[in-house]
Amino acid sequence: MLQTSYEPAEDYSPNHNGFVQAVVQAYNGHHNLIIRPDDIWIAILSQLNLHINAHAEELRSFFVHHEGKRELEVTSNGSRYTVDFGGMAQDMSRILMQNINDPTLHDVIMPDFTTTTSSDRIVCSVMMMSILKCYFRYTMRTKCGIPSITLLGERSDYESISRRLDTFATLGKDPLLFTRLLRPILTQFIRAFDKPPSLEFWSKICHYQAGSGTHRIGGWISAFCSWGKEGKWMGGSLDFIDAPLTELEKTRMESYESDDRRFHHLPVLMLDGLRYPVISTADIPDGFCQVDVRLIDNGKEFNCMMIAG
Repeated sequence: MLQTSYEPAEDYSPNHNGFVQAVVQAYNGHHNLIIRPDDIWIAILSQLNLHINAHAEELRSFFVHHEGKRELEVTSNGSRYTVDFGGMAQDMSRILMQNINDPTLHDVIMPDFTTTTSSDRIVCSVMMMSILKCYFRYTMRTKCGIPSITLLGERSDYESISRRLDTFATLGKDPLLFTRLLRPILTQFIRAFDKPPSLEFWSKICHYQAGSGTHRIGGWISAFCSWGKEGKWMGGSLDFIDAPLTELEKTRMESYESDDRRFHHLPVLMLDGLRYPVISTADIPDGFCQVDVRLIDNGKEFNCMMIAG
């Protein structure tokens, strides 16, 4: 089992028909019974599911125009251990709505009673998939990605970071290039406090490719890997950063799928006309620093090291 909505508890009584068996047990055991409209509706859908699938070909023209089974697919960030299968089922129900004769069937099936919970909506989404399973095949695909990003702090914090870069831009050619790569990123951070976030920008935070012995990353996160070990500049030359994309690079960007690990050429990202480098994961630099400190403790001397990051 990959995922369940149930938490371990002693008061569950699993049955192949929860509603009917609850009524039977309440009757036989003289228990009080609580019934929600959602319980009634799910019981009705489960019955219709049996009938429709038993007479799928007779009812085909009522639900769909196509013959056979049409392939439907939903994609979500994560893995089989972390992905929200309930959310994917709801996404699939909305895609089903676009592929059946009467799209209003989706709203008929989905509960919106005063007692309806998110779990009820997920149950009915799966019910809808099952009711129509003779006409469709369902695929749920996972891929690498970040489900959500939360920016803490305030707009002024990121404006302050942007202003502080001015000091380091005067330290030479490479620091100037470094600050140029950071500006478009910080601009998007600042805009996120005033306008709807740019999904295009945030979806390009990281591209990852695993090859035979080689693992590389692209995306704008590479700006934070501009210097490698021993302070070697890895951000590319001025000519590289300012050069427009070639036709081949444009094609790779358009066809790139982040979950396709067979892809051997990560796309080159451009923000505000600047290229962002692709680097090996082996070249990801340390995110901490260390400094030697001579400690004199009441006359006794120690050679120490401070590490921070």
